Amino acid sequence: MSIKNDWDLCKENWLESRRSDNTRRSYDHALGEFLLFFKVLPEQITRQHVRDWANELKRRGLKSSTICSRLAAISSFFSFACNEYQVQSYGAWIPLCENNPAELKSIRPRIVRFAESRALSTAECKQLLAQCDLSKISGQRDYVLLRGYMILGRRNSEWRLAKVCNFEVNDGKVFFRWAGKGKSDELIMVPESLWKNLQEYISNSGGRLIEDYIFRGRSGDGPISDKRVGAVVTRYARLAGIKGRLRVHDLRHTAAMLRRENGADVEEIRDFLKHSNLAVTQIYLHRLERNFDNRGEEISRLVY
Repeated sequence: MSIKNDWDLCKENWLESRRSDNTRRSYDHALGEFLLFFKVLPEQITRQHVRDWANELKRRGLKSSTICSRLAAISSFFSFACNEYQVQSYGAWIPLCENNPAELKSIRPRIVRFAESRALSTAECKQLLAQCDLSKISGQRDYVLLRGYMILGRRNSEWRLAKVCNFEVNDGKVFFRWAGKGKSDELIMVPESLWKNLQEYISNSGGRLIEDYIFRGRSGDGPISDKRVGAVVTRYARLAGIKGRLRVHDLRHTAAMLRRENGADVEEIRDFLKHSNLAVTQIYLHRLERNFDNRGEEISRLVY
């Protein structure tokens, strides 16, 4: 078998080892763009290539976080070739690659964690939701979608891809089952008011079968797209007069801060967000609290 075939098979196995379709696509694109730029094969890549690529991405005006993500994908590929993919040579099995040219952290630009994080105040949450036209099915969908992000604090795909089968009832309480980032299934309780919103939207939009997506896109059967959810958040933020950029992920930040303002401690927030490290939660909250507009309003009805 040729070296080229070995690398092709390594890449195929590497991509298959990624759990998320989105991750596979982004990793494949990042590696492909990198190799195409230098017009070299993977075995010819050196650390200088990676440094030059980092500088090229910076020249193109990409954010530090984006550059780090692109370089992380390249590093992941070569790490897989070094540690998880072997080829036979003279009767012995050896790693396809001896060294990872992208492993040095010094190559990656320094980024401040959660530097762009923001959270909405309770008043801003209410104003955002008030823009949804509940006389329309699309408005009802957007209302439940946005309110779900604010209350449950799930990531973009974890909530927008919710299916009927992800909800279960236990002792009169409703729970949402979701697959976390790199984790097994998790359960979170759905407040009664949010569950009522969901049921009304499902009923008014024609009902759902057990494997159907809750939040439908324009096609009717498929789920609302990642791009569409982002557009929904941007549109309602503009209508609500919320200044600055508001991302879907900021609604997750909002959910965390609303609980923080309602008395939850750091460990409770860590469990809610499913952070693996308490220090990450502390940094996260520090960034949010520094920028949060604390108006001392009662938010328990929104959260619980």
